[in-house]
Amino acid sequence: MSEERYQEGLAVKRRLFGEGKEHPLPPGHLASDLLRLTDEMVFGAVYTRPGLDLKTRSMLNLAALTVLGRDDYLRRHLQGALHVGVTPEEIKEILMQMAFYGGIPCALKGLRIAQEEIAAWQSARAAGSPS
Repeated sequence: MSEERYQEGLAVKRRLFGEGKEHPLPPGHLASDLLRLTDEMVFGAVYTRPGLDLKTRSMLNLAALTVLGRDDYLRRHLQGALHVGVTPEEIKEILMQMAFYGGIPCALKGLRIAQEEIAAWQSARAAGSPS
């Protein structure tokens, strides 16, 4: 593994999810090796490519994860999207559009999850917590 790519990936995850929120699982978890590869390849090699900014990549992830029905990942990437400046209105529009590409049930489920995450994000902001 490339230590440099891994560190670049962690830096991207800090920008996306926030300082201290880059690791979704505790150290020593069975999936730690796989997550390290993901940090290196996805976040270190793909997210750092020129051509799309982090907000745009985040918006694309919301669409893909909604259509694929990957609810746990959608929840985490909704948190990241809000953190990098995707607005609740943009999230709503992205998920509504997915109704016509992935089906109304997946879009409705995505909107329900988004409603929960947006409410939590708004509560944290109102309480003065970093998002």
